[in-house]
Amino acid sequence: MRTEDMIVEAIKNGDIIRVLKGENGLSVGFDQMVGAVAPTDWTKVLPIIYKMTESEGTEVILQEFEKGIKALLAGSAEEVYVGVSVFYIQLIKEQRGGSPFAVERVGLAREASKGIAAQEKGLKKSKAWGGEYNEEGLWTEIERYRKLMSDKFNIQL
Repeated sequence: MRTEDMIVEAIKNGDIIRVLKGENGLSVGFDQMVGAVAPTDWTKVLPIIYKMTESEGTEVILQEFEKGIKALLAGSAEEVYVGVSVFYIQLIKEQRGGSPFAVERVGLAREASKGIAAQEKGLKKSKAWGGEYNEEGLWTEIERYRKLMSDKFNIQL
């Protein structure tokens, strides 16, 4: 089964979190020229999710997507990183007109702020993905996302 089909099946079965985390064969590889600093290439995963709105309905997919992001933001340090990353990429997609829906920014920002605060120590210790080469682990990436979200979208995390 193709990765795209597996992603669609997982989402239909209510497992969007596994998709966003790129777990159990659901990881989408990065182009050769791009260093892997994430568990999956969300710029390729999100269009698969968007395409599902055609068959499943925009509101259904939007609800599952937001529910998945919120669950990640309430999870481990690595899950918070994934949630913040996906939230940011979604905002970029919306800004560029590449998303069939818009997420509820205020609620997601509130959940992101809570998750970041709760996992600060874990984020500083985590050397996963983009945190591998940073003294303060994934915290450095979270700080980068905070600045980007503030500058581009006036969202404070």
